[in-house]
Amino acid sequence: MRNFLWPAVVVGGFGAGVFWRSFIDLGFSFSVFVIVVAVALFLLSRQRGRPWIVFGISLFVGFAGIGMMRFDLADARVPLSLEASVGDEVRLVGMVAREPDQSGGTTKLIVRAEALIHEAKSTVAGNVYISVTPYPRYEYGDRLIIEGELKKPENFAEGFDWVAYLAKENIRYQMFQPQVELLSKGQGNVIVSTLFRLKQTLLLSIRRALPEPHASLAGGLILGAKEDLGDPLLDRFRIAGIIHIVVLSGYNLTIIADTVLSLLRFLGRRISMSLGAIGIVLFAIMVGGGATVVRATIMAIIVLLARSTGRVYEATWALVLAGLMMVAWNPRVLVFDVGFQLSFVATLGLLFLQPIITRKLVLLPNWKYLPVRDVVSTTLAAQIAVFPLILYYMGDISLVALPVNFLILPLIPYTMLAAFLVAVLGLVSSMLAFPFTSIAYVLLAFSLGVVYFFSSLPLTSLHINAVSFWIVPTSYSLLLLLFLYSERPSPGPGDDYAIVVVE
Repeated sequence: MRNFLWPAVVVGGFGAGVFWRSFIDLGFSFSVFVIVVAVALFLLSRQRGRPWIVFGISLFVGFAGIGMMRFDLADARVPLSLEASVGDEVRLVGMVAREPDQSGGTTKLIVRAEALIHEAKSTVAGNVYISVTPYPRYEYGDRLIIEGELKKPENFAEGFDWVAYLAKENIRYQMFQPQVELLSKGQGNVIVSTLFRLKQTLLLSIRRALPEPHASLAGGLILGAKEDLGDPLLDRFRIAGIIHIVVLSGYNLTIIADTVLSLLRFLGRRISMSLGAIGIVLFAIMVGGGATVVRATIMAIIVLLARSTGRVYEATWALVLAGLMMVAWNPRVLVFDVGFQLSFVATLGLLFLQPIITRKLVLLPNWKYLPVRDVVSTTLAAQIAVFPLILYYMGDISLVALPVNFLILPLIPYTMLAAFLVAVLGLVSSMLAFPFTSIAYVLLAFSLGVVYFFSSLPLTSLHINAVSFWIVPTSYSLLLLLFLYSERPSPGPGDDYAIVVVE
């Protein structure tokens, strides 16, 4: 037990410090003071024979101070050279630093500022959120002159912290509908630019072969490009409780790894798992390697670890370590990145709850090509794990998520494979891709039909306003007690763990 106690104290202390500092800023000196208190407690524990309780408190408090200090340092690194120009009409030179987001009738650009043009040109730094018209289209690596009013972000909707959402990506300024002039193209990283072009080429191949909205759903499944689905259809996916399939989540990435594992199983478990992990990383790089992709990649690799070892507690500590690394890299994700929170608790739910639920569903069959028990237990485990967070953040409860996931999830691997073949073979010849185009169309049409049918039913979801924050810790405390007092199976080396990560 003590082998797990001290790592838990360290992780818990660091997380508590980051959580505290996310809401309360008492300055860098306070973080130093907390660490000094921890050192004093540690020395006190040594003088009294080093009782483990005092030592544990000193360890927790010390790493809480380190967590606060890490947040302070992250804030200190943010360039504020544009601060003096807030509220002014400015001419800004900057480069499009990420793949543009085209949705809702506008294009959102993250521009890395390089210079302000006044009477003289002055060097500046900082990320600016730019909202422009869809045309002309801009790409990653475009250098632009942007003229308009520079503003600080402001929260515009109750229950959503827009300022913190941008701040977690080090974005402290925004401009709406400025005048934009293209200076030059191809100024970004060559590898990243090539990967983005490859992604767009594959999406274009899919659009040539499939009608809408089938093509957009296929793009969401294999490349995480959900924007073209449009807000009305995305809302239907949310109501049906199946939105996780059209974002680049751990579920999609795990399917890719599973495919590699199946093809290379003859090489042995360790080699096939290693190649599966490499396949995940390469795919993540191909679609850009943004924060969401990095998170989903880590979650998917952790599930591969669980499948390889069959030891759920080792996978749990790998998950905790991955979460710790992500929070240490960007402390704001702990509180202000809902996707990170959902991914983390969904994976915990699958590692701990799915084996328990599977054991209770012995009456359900587990056929080779239709693993009913696995699909039901996976869906239940993921939905139960993320339910408190979804209720708190969104107030929405899907009443049809279980049947919808049961009908769609078993077909997703085949749908993704068919869509991928359509995208790749379509680059060579539409006739060569035609057989797979027909298969992909049928599978995509079935999924869309299920979503349309269930989302159109009355009372498919409930919305609860003003959910108290305390429902979150209370719910997870009850789930922890349920796990601790449940009869749990002992996973063997051949046991599998599936994953559905909600974004």
